[in-house]
Amino acid sequence: STAERFSDGADEAAIRQLLAGAIRAGRHVGDVYPTLTTHRCVDAYMTLNQEGKATYLKILGREFGVSQEEVAARAAQYVEAVAKHGTASQLTEKHLRDALVPHYNQFFTAISRLPEGMPALLRMRADLLKILAEDGNDPDLRAVDSGLKSLLQEWFGMNSVKLERITWNTPAAVLEKASIMRYEAVHAVASWDELKQRLGPGRLCYAFFHKDMPTEPLTFIHVALMNEVGSNVQDILRDRSPPSDPKYFRAAIFYSISSAQRGLSGIDLGN
Repeated sequence: STAERFSDGADEAAIRQLLAGAIRAGRHVGDVYPTLTTHRCVDAYMTLNQEGKATYLKILGREFGVSQEEVAARAAQYVEAVAKHGTASQLTEKHLRDALVPHYNQFFTAISRLPEGMPALLRMRADLLKILAEDGNDPDLRAVDSGLKSLLQEWFGMNSVKLERITWNTPAAVLEKASIMRYEAVHAVASWDELKQRLGPGRLCYAFFHKDMPTEPLTFIHVALMNEVGSNVQDILRDRSPPSDPKYFRAAIFYSISSAQRGLSGIDLGN
């Protein structure tokens, strides 16, 4: 299989051939074949080590960006139409706009339509950010990151995410896989008992979820209900038995906000 070919390292020729096939096939929307080839590309990518992923993403940016030849041809058609008729048709304008879209954006859009496409894109972006931290001067990688970031900003807008309260009764799939303990970066959660305390009386936890990732939080917020605004967050963390009587509560303190998805770095999820 293609994934097996990549298991021992990045085969540049194989990566190039696989991406070219998927991007060409992607022009035939609604066909089963584009879905299969895109799926193969994602599977192959996930088998690569960090060096292999960097190679894959560099090839994607260097060889599957905007086609200068196609842009020049479409621009010439546009100029010719304006010169002859004083205006260009909507179809001519569309052809020019489409030519200015990088091919890798079309590829990312195809991935987003796969059943596990959105998590895969977030892992790709997280890899991109890690690679750019080490090789931030690579223009191809920066261009790919810019394109993917713009798409994620669109796909993770407020119409696609919802805010849900997390409680001790939240399904285990969320508490375990979403793993608040794993992602809590501001004030670490050391155990299940501590997690239960943070979800118990006098404490609230909310998380944003994407419609295509219902068991994985995007970001979450911990809130402490208090009698007054505290001056030390450690007092909140050490309090194992906060009051539960609503009459006691006069202040809500947002004491921890953490992102659960490195791939969404720099993405505005809204207010």
